[in-house]
Amino acid sequence: MTTNNLDEVCGLIGVEAATNLARRIKPVGRIRFLYIPAKPKHSSFITECIGYDAMGKLCDHFGGTQITLGCPERRLALEKARELLKTGANLPRIAREVGISRATIYRMAARRPEQASAIA
Repeated sequence: MTTNNLDEVCGLIGVEAATNLARRIKPVGRIRFLYIPAKPKHSSFITECIGYDAMGKLCDHFGGTQITLGCPERRLALEKARELLKTGANLPRIAREVGISRATIYRMAARRPEQASAIA
């Protein structure tokens, strides 16, 4: 199983820039592979997507390695589900609304101590 670096990239360059970058990379199966060069370049695909400053941050952190980026839409759906869980919304309704399986929503709720009692 490959590691998904999308959350880490979001932390480095921001959610909007990371999502934009991930959307522009064609997936192989469900995984998007991206090589990060050791030094930023003005004429690179990555620089066109996110800008030179963000490219510099990626190069400083991941320079010279290949990273994997998961599905940005799934990440956004999971974030929305987490926010809805905080409101105490109905778990099956959350699953339908965000397009994630009920099992995933129930697992997310079980990890949250204040939501665990709502499941029982």
